[in-house]
Amino acid sequence: MNGLARFTITVLLVIILTGCTNPTQILPTKTATLPPFNNVLVYDIPEMYKVIVETVQYPTLNGTTETLPMDVFYPSDRRPTELLPAVILVNGFPYNSELNSRTSVSFPSWGHLIASYGLIAVAYDTRNASDLEAVIKYIQQEGADLGIDGSKLGFWSMSSHGGLASSFAFQEDREYLKFAVFYYAFIITPDNFMRDVETAGCAQDGCLGAELPDVKRLRNDLPVLVVRCGGDSPDALAVTDHFTQLATEAGVPLTLLNFDEGGHAFDWTTTFYGIFGNLKDKAIGIIKQTLEFMKAHVSDN
Repeated sequence: MNGLARFTITVLLVIILTGCTNPTQILPTKTATLPPFNNVLVYDIPEMYKVIVETVQYPTLNGTTETLPMDVFYPSDRRPTELLPAVILVNGFPYNSELNSRTSVSFPSWGHLIASYGLIAVAYDTRNASDLEAVIKYIQQEGADLGIDGSKLGFWSMSSHGGLASSFAFQEDREYLKFAVFYYAFIITPDNFMRDVETAGCAQDGCLGAELPDVKRLRNDLPVLVVRCGGDSPDALAVTDHFTQLATEAGVPLTLLNFDEGGHAFDWTTTFYGIFGNLKDKAIGIIKQTLEFMKAHVSDN
């Protein structure tokens, strides 16, 4: 092999290995991925593993050029020009909290599950409470590009994330919000009952809670689904029961699913079923009812 041939082969190898990457090039704002997926939910179906995930950067509302990532989960059979309703997985913790980023806990699993049922799901990183508003603003402005119908949005929240979800959902002028789902959640009420619950301090004060606007009234035009777990902590149950009572009195269209034997994070804590294996079917049934509730309230029918 002569020198020219060796030089040519070397150049080709460099091109292949580096991908001709220009270190100064601007990366696209959207990246399509199908990452390895580890489902932590007790409900597992093949369609979850066909979901397409795209990561985009949404601009925050803090007056700077800061952006944060959010993952958009698409049904595998969505048509390119089709606009679908979206479920926002509300994140009430700063993104640098290791256990509460958009890629941790059960967010990816719920994203895949919701998308496998024909809706779009959105999980996002956050720094403060206003980021939820920024996510919605971005969805509504970029809906055509994202494939999301910004007039048909819903919330899913769990545990302490429910503080942010309820504070936002129960404000006025949220016609685009078609439902709110609370799983074993700390929910804010007009009388600020949760502020007096000692172990709900994270929900009210630590998990973006200090920035949350008070709830003036419980909207009677917003369908709400609450999952109450009888095995939850006494304080968590007190908050859930208090909200349920006030919501019923206020005429909120409330769907209450009681899982008397269920514990906190029943939907994904597999150790729970190592002890109570016969309850797995009941847990799956509650998850299925939740998905049907979501679809029913964004349906055109």
